[in-house]
Amino acid sequence: MMLLCLPAYASSSIGFEGYQFSSLGIYQGAPNVHVDLQIINNSNSSLIVHGAFVHFDWQASNESFMAGSQRSGEPYDLGKELEPAENYIVRITFSVPLSVSEGGHLFYFKVFYDNGLEDQWNPRAEDPYAELRIYSWYEHVYLDHIDETEEKVAQAQGAGFISPEARSLLQRAEDNLNKAYSSADQGDWERAASYVISSSSYINQAYEAEQRFQTYLIIGAVIGVGAVVGGVLLVRRRKRSRKTTTESS
Repeated sequence: MMLLCLPAYASSSIGFEGYQFSSLGIYQGAPNVHVDLQIINNSNSSLIVHGAFVHFDWQASNESFMAGSQRSGEPYDLGKELEPAENYIVRITFSVPLSVSEGGHLFYFKVFYDNGLEDQWNPRAEDPYAELRIYSWYEHVYLDHIDETEEKVAQAQGAGFISPEARSLLQRAEDNLNKAYSSADQGDWERAASYVISSSSYINQAYEAEQRFQTYLIIGAVIGVGAVVGGVLLVRRRKRSRKTTTESS
């Protein structure tokens, strides 16, 4: 696993080798994302790591996301024994509230070991650009739907709709897709997400309209054939009736 390369930070016992977030693009409202923290035992003797946490600037001072525990015997204690110079990667899972602002956010780590000891690391102290970028939830929605919507529009364009309503709905889908592109280019992700979802919805409606139209055509054709057959039978019946009347005379 490749971790972000930063100057190793050595405390009395724990050295922090680097970290890596699960994704370069973490969005507002993202659930179950994680950061992998790589540490090393800098001491001359073995030690036991009980847990680690990451604290973000959107959290209260007494809040953090924890992996393991602070002391032995507590629930989820990692209980990982490290020999001198041994490396260990701790995965810390967290979520991002929808209310977190877009942009860069600061964070720091803390590791708990040997039943009561702890060491802390703030990557910003060594790298002025160390931050977690949070992206708009609407950008996530847009990117999550754009490829599928483009494919749906392309398929509908080749479907050969004959229903006037279906054609109109397809045109609306195309217009909204173009508006989605334009809004995304301007960084207006809320509008971009709204337009791309509307475009997809119009395509669904277009297929439904086309199906209704085709059904009406079939029903109309059946009724038409029935009317023709009925008319033919009526003419034959009248001819027979006239023939019978003539013979009787």
